[in-house]
Amino acid sequence: MNRKNALTFLELIVVVILVSIFAAFGVGRYQKLMTSTRQKDAINNLILIKAAQKIYFAKNGEYLPNAGTVAIGEINSGLHLSIVEPNNLTYICEDDGPTNYKCEAEYSGSPNWTCTIANDSKPSC
Repeated sequence: MNRKNALTFLELIVVVILVSIFAAFGVGRYQKLMTSTRQKDAINNLILIKAAQKIYFAKNGEYLPNAGTVAIGEINSGLHLSIVEPNNLTYICEDDGPTNYKCEAEYSGSPNWTCTIANDSKPSC
């Protein structure tokens, strides 16, 4: 039997180990990329909420919510937005006085993070 064109078991093991090493580096970079992308999406939505809050304030003389804390459903209906909450990401806005508000986007996956915006500030994560 002629086996000169076949892979040996040792060669196959080396290839599997190399592929595993490359995959391990790729998974880490992929997770960092996904975290960065989710944060950018959250910041863009918070900037959108901020712009809608300014319009709401100009019409009503106060920010949404009028009292307490509201989730994305009330934010969307009150500010006429259509922000979709992906898995593990929640948006809330809190009343911080009659002329102040604070909105947060919180990701509860791995790793956990929170982005925040207030009426006169830039978003931060």
